[in-house]
Amino acid sequence: MNILMYTEKEDYIKIVKLLCYDIHNDIEVKCITECQLAYEATSNELNVIIIDDRLYDTLTETCMDMLIKSQIRVIVFLTKKNNVKRYLSLNLLDYFQSPLIWEEIDDCLRNEYRNYMMLKHVGPHYDGSSKLVVKTGTEILVINYSDILFFEKYNKNTMIHTNEHVYECHENLKHLLIKLPDYFFRVHSSFIVNFNNAKTITDIGNRTYQISFGKKDAYAIMSRKRSEDILEHALNHYQMSFVEEKRG
Repeated sequence: MNILMYTEKEDYIKIVKLLCYDIHNDIEVKCITECQLAYEATSNELNVIIIDDRLYDTLTETCMDMLIKSQIRVIVFLTKKNNVKRYLSLNLLDYFQSPLIWEEIDDCLRNEYRNYMMLKHVGPHYDGSSKLVVKTGTEILVINYSDILFFEKYNKNTMIHTNEHVYECHENLKHLLIKLPDYFFRVHSSFIVNFNNAKTITDIGNRTYQISFGKKDAYAIMSRKRSEDILEHALNHYQMSFVEEKRG
């Protein structure tokens, strides 16, 4: 995966490089000029462009047209939230307002890398095993992937839901995700779902969805932000039914 950054802030470049290296060392991050941006937007090797809103006035009409036509995915670092209007014609993946919260940007980049690997049909750090090994405060858990329904963030810990039990571990979701097979998806900031075990996706309004597993009272939430990338893929490739929101 390749990421281009259009910014003059050296700190931004360094931090994004560190975040990406922590995700996977094959992610390449490059800083470019406006002239390079227009050219690189048409490259088949490019996956994401990060634009610093401070440099908006230096973007030529030609460059913006190239970004629109290429439909390359764009992340914007905004100086003011209202400035997002400048970028609505682009394929806007996400935007973040100063002061930047790097944890949120980290989550965005990890999810984008996950989607990138999903399209390549490869699990990033998945080693081909059939079991998850995680530590708790007092023991080491070994759980079959096929038994896991979903992971849920709970305070500072993670709950692992299976058909028979709910386990608690100290690993966070973003680190768990890169170890899992490619049928696990981050569907919300607080949930990772095993789509092989999901049964129903229910529209609960405001483009938010509830994912159930055939087990009473066990469900995960898929956020509006995540649903655009995942919903169609889930219904087309996994044995799930879709239930529209009940109205009236």
